[in-house]
Amino acid sequence: MQFLNLPAKKIRGYNAIVFVLIGIYFASTLFALKKLSINSDEGSFYSYGVKILKGNATKQDNLFLFHSKMPVCALNALPRAIEQLFNPSLKKNQQQAFSDIYHGRFISVLIGFFIILYVFKWSTKLYGSNGGLFSLFLCCLCPNLIAHSQFVSTDIYSAFFSIALFYHAWRYNQIHSFKQLTLMAIFLALCQVSKQSLLFYYFLIPLLLITASCAGSGNNFRKHFFSVKYLFSKKIITTIIWVLALNLLIINAAFLFYHTGKPLKEYHFISQPFQEIQRASGFMGNIPLPLPQPFFEGMDGAKYFEQLGGGSAQSTYGDVYLLGTKKKDGSFFYYYFVVLFLKLPIPFLIAILFSLFCIFRLQTIKYFFKNEAYIIIPIAAGLVLFNFFYKAQIGIRHILFMLPLLQVLCGKFPHGLLSIWPKKSAVILIPIFAWQIISVMSFFPHFLPYTNEFIANKKNAYKYLADSNIFYKEGKFWLNKYMDQHPGSVYEPQKPTAGTIIVSVNDYLDLWNTGDFQWIHRLQKKPDGHIDSQYLVFQISQKDISQLSQ
Repeated sequence: MQFLNLPAKKIRGYNAIVFVLIGIYFASTLFALKKLSINSDEGSFYSYGVKILKGNATKQDNLFLFHSKMPVCALNALPRAIEQLFNPSLKKNQQQAFSDIYHGRFISVLIGFFIILYVFKWSTKLYGSNGGLFSLFLCCLCPNLIAHSQFVSTDIYSAFFSIALFYHAWRYNQIHSFKQLTLMAIFLALCQVSKQSLLFYYFLIPLLLITASCAGSGNNFRKHFFSVKYLFSKKIITTIIWVLALNLLIINAAFLFYHTGKPLKEYHFISQPFQEIQRASGFMGNIPLPLPQPFFEGMDGAKYFEQLGGGSAQSTYGDVYLLGTKKKDGSFFYYYFVVLFLKLPIPFLIAILFSLFCIFRLQTIKYFFKNEAYIIIPIAAGLVLFNFFYKAQIGIRHILFMLPLLQVLCGKFPHGLLSIWPKKSAVILIPIFAWQIISVMSFFPHFLPYTNEFIANKKNAYKYLADSNIFYKEGKFWLNKYMDQHPGSVYEPQKPTAGTIIVSVNDYLDLWNTGDFQWIHRLQKKPDGHIDSQYLVFQISQKDISQLSQ
């Protein structure tokens, strides 16, 4: 690592900055951990984790609740399991059980720390000490990573396993060691037990390794790689067998080997795509499948509810909303581009664009496919997949796995500045650092509703974004604090009411099509205030109520 060659005094200063930045991450995540109320999904994530620890991996008993829940959430339930182990007769009522979720959040905070370590390590190896420090800075002050490392969910795990996977795939391409191959295979499997949507990694990893080999083999690569001698070489066959064996073992173990070997024809699928696969399977449908039943049930359920669309009583999510438009049965091909544009700090966006410019302007194709391809291609593939082929577009958390990769990529930013404008780099970097700190910490300690300065008036954030981008039901502490400071205010009254009325963003936008607050829209009332962008405050007069009856 480059900084090891620095004088001892500079090394101490460098290390001090590293520890301060990591300290900021822990302070930001832990300060409000108990203030955050249990969000919309934490209960079901935690419940499935408890089921796994109790030896029950099935999703059939409640597919509506558990279809997207994954066994990795058992890690969040470990504190409760350890407590029970030392006190076998322990029983808790429902209110006491809520504290178990809070304790489980500490595991997510720790997973976020592991992400930071990988970002720092990879960026330092690619771009030296300056690049590593800049990537670390962006990661430790990333409002979206901080927010989702405070919850019991699979989102933070998907981000950790993804960056670890692509880092070890990159290292395997560099040194071709058995250790790196094994770590790559392990994290590939862990991705599959953290997020169903990461199945595309099985296509992406071979593509990355092939293109890297192509870039280093000259014009004869195509003839060499696709030759029978190469495809059926001992090395290729043993590599594939080893990766597949580890993946089958880890995925089966995570789901407790529940009904592993069940033939396809014995499943009762509910989604059209899986039913069509089952009908077309023919005699192949009688062959035992080497994966557990909940693995397929979850994907089947997820596809069913995605096809069902959002916003109905049977849906698992509300209408998809973006820039003032909502869709019940559809998606926006630009959804995640807009979300990233509004949810990432502007200095982060500047660093991404400049880093991309430097990579494609200053580097060779060979260098790209051996290095940055392991960062950029997964991001590009994910954006195509989630924008064009994914209907449940309900928040940045579904592409959280991209953010650590983008932070590694931004290690190129100071490296590029020093290459292009060596004398002006400090003048540019100081405002970038200051802007990032002020922008992010202005939301301390409640980071989930973060939006950047492109939305100047945070009261109007609902005009651009909704759902878990802004509101995840975790902000009740700040709602209650506001109501205590404003006696007489009413939260979501069941009928038209005069006074200070507070309505959540999602309910005001009517993402579930209940029509409960259409009366406010009929009055053409605009919010007079807001609570952390999540709750809109309206002043309704008695005259306004009288108008409704006319």
